[in-house]
Amino acid sequence: MANGLYNKQNLGLYLRFFRENSFVPGCEKQIVLAKILGISQKRVSEIENGFVKDIRLELALNWCTATGWHEGREVVMCMYGVDPLALPPITPEFNQRYGDALLNLRKQLKDALAAVDDLMEIWNSRRPNRIPQTKDMLSEKKQIIDVKSAINTTLYAAEREFSFEIPEVVRVWTQNTLSDGMIMPLPEELQKRMGVTA
Repeated sequence: MANGLYNKQNLGLYLRFFRENSFVPGCEKQIVLAKILGISQKRVSEIENGFVKDIRLELALNWCTATGWHEGREVVMCMYGVDPLALPPITPEFNQRYGDALLNLRKQLKDALAAVDDLMEIWNSRRPNRIPQTKDMLSEKKQIIDVKSAINTTLYAAEREFSFEIPEVVRVWTQNTLSDGMIMPLPEELQKRMGVTA
């Protein structure tokens, strides 16, 4: 289910804004962006002016990537409802200064660690076969999920301030996690691990 905060009818307006305020030099021009996306300049104009009602998810995400708008990718993910953990993005003003982002990340990590300690205490003091649901638990879970936005902010700021390459970090993380056997395996291996027979 799509996040109700962002209306898909406004997608063209968002995409126009991302192009006009591109973080990638040259992509503010329709013709340059069209070439990158493999569509015509006319199609870019039609999308931005609301003449295309059913914009493919892949195109919208690629548009945001091409213009350097990571926040845009998060808006699109919320609009299309493809990720239950898709959070509305933090406003771009907070994603510009790496030092500020690091300070925020440190604070969010400390708050999340305290929340984990509180949740562990609640878990350990529960009655058998019952998990208490309290307002405190909801607040603690919010503290934990705040870390996701803080991490994104730190990575976006690093990329914008000194050309840090997010895809390279993802590639290295994937390699390391794959070698540790932590990544979702291929279907055949998954069936073996889960004890499922074809």
